[in-house]
Amino acid sequence: MARKVLVAVDGSSNAEKAFQFYLDNIYKADDVVNLVYVTTTPHLPAISLESPMSFPTQEWQTKLSKQIEENQKVLEQFEAICESRKITKKAHLVTGSPGEKICDVSANEHVSFIVMGSRGLNALRRTFTGSVSDYVLRHSHVPVTVVPPAK
Repeated sequence: MARKVLVAVDGSSNAEKAFQFYLDNIYKADDVVNLVYVTTTPHLPAISLESPMSFPTQEWQTKLSKQIEENQKVLEQFEAICESRKITKKAHLVTGSPGEKICDVSANEHVSFIVMGSRGLNALRRTFTGSVSDYVLRHSHVPVTVVPPAK
């Protein structure tokens, strides 16, 4: 029976390093790789600079569309690597809190384990901004491999 693996990806070098670590050290020929890209809502202006008396609906739509398109391109790059190696993959582009969404996809897809990168935040920054890897480690019901950033 094939293992289901979740690899959290984004456009960062940390995500690339984690994906490469999975390929070099964990990958088995019959794995099904769930590539998960969690996007968050971009900062949207409260007023329109072009028309201050109206809601900036068009600006919001443009920003959201652009972000989704950019995120999809990143996800497609990871998919292309899987295809070139003949790895069975399933892509997930989801919106929300990264830690929660990674755990949600993990549960919904019944994965065996999670591989993700770490941004390498110090304790103070992690306290104020939170850490996705810490969240996943605490809330996941499957093993999690966190690949540290390059020195």
